[in-house]
Amino acid sequence: MKKLLLSLTIVISGLSASAQVMPLYLNLNSHNETDDPNDYSISATYTQVKQLVLEIADTVIANNARWNMQVESNFINACLTHENGFTNPNDLLDSLDDLSHIEVDPHNHFDPLPLSQTYNPYNYADLAHLLDSCGLAVPRKNMGGFLWQTATDWMPYQVGAQGNTYTNYTWQPNVVWCAGSPGHTNDYNVYGIWKPNGASAQFPIHNPMRQLTCIGNGCSNVISDSTPVSDNITQIVDLINYINTLPYDPNAYWTASIQFNFRDINMPGLADSISTIFHALQPYVNSGQIVWMTLTEKYDNWYNLHSNVNDYFQYRCDSLSLDANEISVLKGVLAYPNPVVDVLHLESTSPFETITVYDSFGRIIHRREGEGETETELDCASWSPGAYLVATSFKDGTNSVQRIIR
Repeated sequence: MKKLLLSLTIVISGLSASAQVMPLYLNLNSHNETDDPNDYSISATYTQVKQLVLEIADTVIANNARWNMQVESNFINACLTHENGFTNPNDLLDSLDDLSHIEVDPHNHFDPLPLSQTYNPYNYADLAHLLDSCGLAVPRKNMGGFLWQTATDWMPYQVGAQGNTYTNYTWQPNVVWCAGSPGHTNDYNVYGIWKPNGASAQFPIHNPMRQLTCIGNGCSNVISDSTPVSDNITQIVDLINYINTLPYDPNAYWTASIQFNFRDINMPGLADSISTIFHALQPYVNSGQIVWMTLTEKYDNWYNLHSNVNDYFQYRCDSLSLDANEISVLKGVLAYPNPVVDVLHLESTSPFETITVYDSFGRIIHRREGEGETETELDCASWSPGAYLVATSFKDGTNSVQRIIR
């Protein structure tokens, strides 16, 4: 086994200094729905939720992350009513959208039938108009969710769609985000960016002549009280490790979101859970493997990088294979065995500067300075079963982060 590892070390010699990273462009995303359990029309309820939103915003800012807060008519109208958003430049939605870390987008479930249990007379154009009324910059650029198999749900926005309630208002976004289905039974889960030619079978086909750009949300990654945040962290880490097994692709544009829903905003410790995720992913941010970007930043970044209108990228979630390998190889570092039992071996083509181990909650459980060595061992016998991140840095300024299973 040792000879094999040394051979691999020779093969990957120089990767730490020269390998091109295919980063994951990541954002926090949230949805507010018309059927949220909180009644935002009640001033005290709105005020309570506002404080929770501000806690999350503080967490996003403190970690230099990015958040797309996607809101429905009930929350926007509550902001207009309780904070006099028509004239108040410091209302919640206006204040958050003024921050570089956060952008506020419309999210809509339009139902124009008055006798329906889900009656909602506001469509996406109406929501964009309501957000304009809150003082947000005109126009809103992102459509926060849509039905990809239903042409009437999003195709009219290719040319600009008229409001249902505000019939004199027309809205044309740049971005359609996510690709849902009724009951989320057949969502189009994909990483990447392209211009869909149409609905259903035409949806995956890139047509550079179309107006709307679709930005994929990746595989479902939802913060909830039914799963530990370590699951959210592990999914992202697994994805990054998988990306690093792929050959470099200049068109690769891995886009993903970590989702939470306003119906869970009263979940105890939600802001702390989000902070834990951010902290655990920080080594990947430091190494350039994660780049926090809002949807608009992803859109602008893609078109700044790609002047060829025929360029696009799609990677379906059902094409992924995210399994731990016996040997982890990344940026000139070998870490083995993986999973580990008692002793983890690290080998590098460059001398280690620092070695830091994080548990699944982002806590540092081991850190030491390198002593010019290119081979070392970590005693893992006392580690609890679970996933860990081993972050290594080198004298040349490069970094490596790997997921290890104990």
